[in-house]
Amino acid sequence: MLDIGSGLGVISVALSRVGGEVVALDATYENLQFIDIRCRQENITNVTPVNADIVHYPHLPFPDNYFDLVAMVGVLEWTGDVQPEVNA
Repeated sequence: MLDIGSGLGVISVALSRVGGEVVALDATYENLQFIDIRCRQENITNVTPVNADIVHYPHLPFPDNYFDLVAMVGVLEWTGDVQPEVNA
């Protein structure tokens, strides 16, 4: 499962409890550090934090059809902040 714009990991951690591997993808390194610490504290071993900026670099380092589920919760409203030329 892929959680795009994982933030502090609320969705990533919830998905981890369903089972399977979860990639928490976020452009903010500090958010990913938080997720890593939280997962270690809660003995969650199936979440992998990945630092990537999908707005400026939309080609993710995963092959096509790699994920069974992709979540993108609370991300689109930030598009105008990082790309002001986009008229949202």
